[in-house]
Amino acid sequence: MEVEKLMTFDAQIADITDGNTEARDQEPEIRCESETLDIKHNGESGTNESIVTAVLDISQSKAKWNLLVLSICFTLMFSAFNSFANIQSTINISGGLGTTGLAILYATMVVTNLFVTVVTLPKLRFKPMLMISMLCYVCYMATGYYSSWYTIVPGSIIIGFGASHLWPTQQAYVSDLSKAYAAHTRMDEIKALVLFNGVFFGIFYTSQVWGNLCLFIVFNGEADNENLINNSTQQSFYNNTTVTVHGRNPTPCGSEFCTSKLQGASPVTQPAMLQVYYFTTFCVGSGLLSVILLTVFLLNIRSTQTVTQKGPKHKVKQVTSMLFRSQKQHLLIASTVMTGMTQAFLSGDFTVAFVSCPYGIENVGLMMITYGVSMSVSAVVAGKISPQTGNIPVFSLAAVCHIAALLCMLLWAPKPGEIYVVYILSAIWGVSDAINSTIGLSLYMVYFKAKRDAALSSYRMLSSVGWVVSFGYSAWMCTSVKLYILIAVVVVSYASVIVLEIKHRQ
Repeated sequence: MEVEKLMTFDAQIADITDGNTEARDQEPEIRCESETLDIKHNGESGTNESIVTAVLDISQSKAKWNLLVLSICFTLMFSAFNSFANIQSTINISGGLGTTGLAILYATMVVTNLFVTVVTLPKLRFKPMLMISMLCYVCYMATGYYSSWYTIVPGSIIIGFGASHLWPTQQAYVSDLSKAYAAHTRMDEIKALVLFNGVFFGIFYTSQVWGNLCLFIVFNGEADNENLINNSTQQSFYNNTTVTVHGRNPTPCGSEFCTSKLQGASPVTQPAMLQVYYFTTFCVGSGLLSVILLTVFLLNIRSTQTVTQKGPKHKVKQVTSMLFRSQKQHLLIASTVMTGMTQAFLSGDFTVAFVSCPYGIENVGLMMITYGVSMSVSAVVAGKISPQTGNIPVFSLAAVCHIAALLCMLLWAPKPGEIYVVYILSAIWGVSDAINSTIGLSLYMVYFKAKRDAALSSYRMLSSVGWVVSFGYSAWMCTSVKLYILIAVVVVSYASVIVLEIKHRQ
């Protein structure tokens, strides 16, 4: 999910900056435009001389400082959120509560992106919007203190609304900082934007390390005895990784794990509630700290680029027109939906069936760290070698990695001393996800240059649909069925992308 944000930073800048821009209070407001920089203090517009003053106000050091502040705040927030989301399928396994909540989250993002953000984003400046959106994340993570349908469902809707506003605002804020930096250094604006986004995401991707490292430390203790499976009946690694729960029929881990067939007690060893409270406190505290740092140290800027506001109907019309009429888009639908489905499977199904069930929840953090590092490194390498080799060899590598990992999951049953297989699979999954996310999204930029905003809106919507679908059926299907579905989706998606590339060359 994070990689696609790197590629879509400018997709909603126009949405945020729609409409007339007016000063709404007496706080000094720095205004940035594509060609010039203007400054406005207490409602008084600047002149040509004030353009120089504005450039001096947003100096190189200020631009770098605010970029660093924003990067640290996002790293703190997503160190908490990513790790919190990674264990939802484990700590809230009953009734599929955790995965259903995540499905609602991404469904809310789909609806909000299409119908709400185009109206709400132009109304607030960047800093208040960032603060409000981050507080939505905190509300969701606070459900860890009392997880039920009455808290998870509203919390998922709230964070879906916040996430839909958070990332477009971040993308526009970094864009304006880079413009100010480019004006000072006489650097090309595009190069400055690439530089600033590279720094931001280089810091941001470390959130997979810090949050999951804390997850490992917190849950590496002894679980609550009341929630442990009785020692005389717990057979996690015996009988082909079958778990016998209080004398009931054996429930296996791995590909045969079935949330829908659980009766009563879960085969997944639940952590002590005190551990859950500790971890929830870390997540909420990290989120609140990011809001405080952002409030105190981040400069409040607002773009004044003026574009025609066409409303949500026009945006929906553009996207639906592309979905139904563009042959190139038709060939990209499967691969875009797959992006969301594969990432959702890893965080929602792989973590519980192949990690928590046989090896314990404390290993989820280390596994996700492996995935995050693999994904970050692979994204950089793929971006460098793709221009030399072309997209087909790179996509072919991703297809081989995905199918190999899926077949291994189908055939392999977790056994004692084989936890290293989990880390190998997560690393391979990171390679394929990175290629599909970064190179796949770049195809939208290549094939739909004239309709970039509509194309990227289509990408965000389709990838979110993948997350919704995967989390939606997660609680109702066995892991083996999900693996067969993914194999079919992977084959169709990579085949369609290769066909598209061949037709484009012709």
